[in-house]
Amino acid sequence: DEELQAVALESAGRLVARVEQHGLPLLAEELVKAVKDDESASKRAVGARLMDQFFENTSLDVVPVLQDVLRAILPVALADEDEETMAAGMKALNSIVKKCSKEVLGSYLGDIRSSVLALITDPNTGKIDEGKLLPGLCNHNGLEPLYPIYQQGLMHGSAEARELAAKGMGELVDHTTEAALKPYVVKITGPLLRIVGDRFPGTVKKAIVETLRSLLIRGGVTLKPFLPQLQTTYVKCLSDPTDAVRQKAAESLGILVRIAARTEPLINELAKEVGTNADPAVRLSMAVALGEVLLNVPQPASEAAQDKILEALEPKAMGDDTEANERRANAWPLGITIRRHLSAERAEQVLQSIGDNLSSSDDPCRHGAALSLAAACWVGPQMPLPEQALAASLQALALKALPELLKDSDPDCRTAGVVLAAAVARLRAGTGEPFAKLTDCEADMAAAVAMVPFAYLAVRAVRHYAAAAAASGAKVGVKLASAAAARCTQAGVDAQDAERAVAAILNVGRGAGEAQVKAALDKYTGADAKALQDYASKRLGRLAQHPADGDFAWDL
Repeated sequence: DEELQAVALESAGRLVARVEQHGLPLLAEELVKAVKDDESASKRAVGARLMDQFFENTSLDVVPVLQDVLRAILPVALADEDEETMAAGMKALNSIVKKCSKEVLGSYLGDIRSSVLALITDPNTGKIDEGKLLPGLCNHNGLEPLYPIYQQGLMHGSAEARELAAKGMGELVDHTTEAALKPYVVKITGPLLRIVGDRFPGTVKKAIVETLRSLLIRGGVTLKPFLPQLQTTYVKCLSDPTDAVRQKAAESLGILVRIAARTEPLINELAKEVGTNADPAVRLSMAVALGEVLLNVPQPASEAAQDKILEALEPKAMGDDTEANERRANAWPLGITIRRHLSAERAEQVLQSIGDNLSSSDDPCRHGAALSLAAACWVGPQMPLPEQALAASLQALALKALPELLKDSDPDCRTAGVVLAAAVARLRAGTGEPFAKLTDCEADMAAAVAMVPFAYLAVRAVRHYAAAAAASGAKVGVKLASAAAARCTQAGVDAQDAERAVAAILNVGRGAGEAQVKAALDKYTGADAKALQDYASKRLGRLAQHPADGDFAWDL
């Protein structure tokens, strides 16, 4: 009876309005109980409406009950399964925020963020579900009551509060739609840019840079007025003493150039810093940033910019006087330059230089050349298949070099051989070339995988190789499969990376169950299969969650 409900709600509202300060805890307890009722959406809605009425009209000191009330109303306001209840919850949240000052609400940042995190975290994996949108943010203007609270912590809180606020702001941005975010882009971006240059601990700066990156992704063209300031901010962050800040700034520049009007000055600046900066850590960051920019910029660089890029990268990637980390950092943008920016004739010239270095007696030259070739062979997001002639040249050079690289006496060169095998496998899968020429190298690859200094790198490389084999209709041999499995539980290997690698080896399709995974595992028999059997038999359920295919983003 809707009329009876309305009368009852009105009567309850009058009763709530008569509550005095000493009765506030009891009232809050009853309202929270109603709002958290798991079985009845109507009870949650009534609880939210009464909460709204109370906070809109009361003159009591509500601070003693604020924590419990916020924890109860946020899930209802942001993600209740019932649309009417969610609307009532959002109205109540707005009344609570209007009743309390930003300074008071700022002290509950931790509770607010924890409530949001609980809504966006996958209960099965314990990790944030990146694709989940919160309907209260998207459809009920949920940013309006929340962003001022985070902004208060960001601008006026302790270092810990600023980090918490920046992370929380990023989570709100990540889980709302572009349309819902649009009215708030300027309000959120401005304060972040104002404080990112201040002297804060690296964790605070990292959180701010990550949130600015989220704004770039979600905000898109709405952020165009901020692009010059954002670019300057990111380039400055490439020199930050904290590695994580430098890494996030480099990634962000790659997103920025997708919508920036003028990119050549940035490319030239990064190329110059790669070649001349005195700080090795900063040079590495500049190289990573240059790779991100060259990967994502919509149009090929001009010939003048290409000259500067090659002049900076070739000596760093394939020089005999550079450290291994620097060779790795510069090989990736060099490979991207070959694939995305050079003319066919010029690409062949650079490949000739790579081929010469692959035959060098100097270990660093072979190492850098192999990694540069691997980068040029890669197929993935922003790296579609190359023209037929270039694809043929890349594969010919890789297949010629692989047998020697996989048996190389130098650990770095052997590692680069494993990475190259993964890259050229993906290229052959894309072009439809026979996979047999690669499977002929699997015994040597298995031996190299067992000896690669970094276990995580070996596991990731085999994952990509195995996924490419599956796409080509080929099966990974037992020796390589077990060599990879043996490294899956070693230090430094992410558990999910390991599971994805073994799932790719077993080639289970999407939606497979434990029985299908077990059937695929049973095809690997004998003594050579022991490591694979030991690893996979204990994880059948988790392996079933990972299909053999993947996005093939470069993570080597």
